[in-house]
Amino acid sequence: MSVPEPIRAALRPAIPGLWTGRVDGDELAVRRFHQVVRPLGADEAMPAGSVAFIGYACDEGVRRNRGRPGAAAGPDALRSALAGLPTVSDSLQMFDFGDVAGEDVAETQELLARLVARAVRAGALPVVLGGGHDLAFGSWLGVRRAHEGVVGAINLDAHLDLRPVPADGPNSGTSYSQASDECVARGGRLHYTIVGIQPTGNTRGLLERARSLGVEMHGRGRCVAGALDAFLAGTDTVAFSIDLDAFSAAAAPGVSAPTALGIVPDEHAVAFVRGLAADPRIAAIDLAELNPSLDLDGRTARLGASLVWHAVDARFGGRP
Repeated sequence: MSVPEPIRAALRPAIPGLWTGRVDGDELAVRRFHQVVRPLGADEAMPAGSVAFIGYACDEGVRRNRGRPGAAAGPDALRSALAGLPTVSDSLQMFDFGDVAGEDVAETQELLARLVARAVRAGALPVVLGGGHDLAFGSWLGVRRAHEGVVGAINLDAHLDLRPVPADGPNSGTSYSQASDECVARGGRLHYTIVGIQPTGNTRGLLERARSLGVEMHGRGRCVAGALDAFLAGTDTVAFSIDLDAFSAAAAPGVSAPTALGIVPDEHAVAFVRGLAADPRIAAIDLAELNPSLDLDGRTARLGASLVWHAVDARFGGRP
């Protein structure tokens, strides 16, 4: 399936030098991501069971949400952090679509949705590298277009992102309002759960809105393996979003809105991400809000890359 011209025109190829790093040899067992990931041509078929990285190089939604801009550079920083990590399987194929970018948030979300849908229909796992958290709507919308049935949303985040869409268009705080509106327009409701929610990061009005929409809300203590089994049982397929501001500011300083009492990236958090990623109902994964200009010693980029690595390994490698 070829990429339509509007998407092709908006796609920006990933900088080749980002996928470079240490080389221990060409043997399969010692290869690293940069030795395996390759660009995906616009008209090239995508194999089932592969990983498709898609950059969302946009932080206009962060600006509109009065956050600290800089997340547009997040995809490249994540590629650099991923490049030297070890491969998880001898046979896994990994591709890089490049970046969708733009100043119109709604249009950029739409471009992302089309690429995610293409990957999901091909049987690949899209992994979206961001970028402002407005990417979560594009990721979810792509999954919904590719799947029938109940399409759920799991958000690892300090914030609900349920702000009403303002007159000037969506922003980084409206993704799940947009998804909810999409579901209501189709005669249903959004199946949405959030883990890591912070009471200091959400107004009472937002919490009341979430309750009225039937959102399942969990604090950082629920970031443990198996915590969302009941939610998953009520869905057919799910888009899983990781906002790096869910994690403690000590581990993730490079985000628009650091969280002082966020999730500690310990073995429980890793097991939580791995458990979800291994579930076949997870059709897409995205990582949002990395802001390299605010990152301390690349700490947040390395955290994000490690979470992506564990997700890919849990799905395709299966290490303990």
